[in-house]
Amino acid sequence: PLNRADFRKVEVTVFSKPVRVRSPLSNRTKDLRPPPLALIVENHDDTRELYVLSLAFNGVRVIESKTADDAFEKAHAQCPDIISTALLLPGGTDGVQLCEQLKSDERTKRIPIIAVTTWTKGGQAERALRAGCDCVLAMPVLPEELLHEIQRVLRLAPSAGNG
Repeated sequence: PLNRADFRKVEVTVFSKPVRVRSPLSNRTKDLRPPPLALIVENHDDTRELYVLSLAFNGVRVIESKTADDAFEKAHAQCPDIISTALLLPGGTDGVQLCEQLKSDERTKRIPIIAVTTWTKGGQAERALRAGCDCVLAMPVLPEELLHEIQRVLRLAPSAGNG
């Protein structure tokens, strides 16, 4: 059994900052960072739910939105580490316009953005990249593929949000 004396030091902070932990019976200290926070913007309810559940199951903290306006507000309020957005969204503002708004705002311009879309004809993928999307994935995109792309983009991106 472990006794209180077996623990050297424990520092715990809420998810906003890295946590420094010294494990029992060890003098080694390691950084434990919170899992990344992803904002999933998708107008199709079933697709959004599938992505949210899969990402959460794989350790990603997730917030979700159905419209560009709601996503913009959530990006400001919660500063996600990454955003995945559909290009075709209800409400008058599409995913490319959302990307342009986010990239022109000082508080959100460094957040990487992945476009996930069926809307690839007519130069829409190129339009998304010009607006500042880090990559465009053509549907169908399996949840595992989205997770892999989120991990890849986060490895390449400078720190933008909570992570």
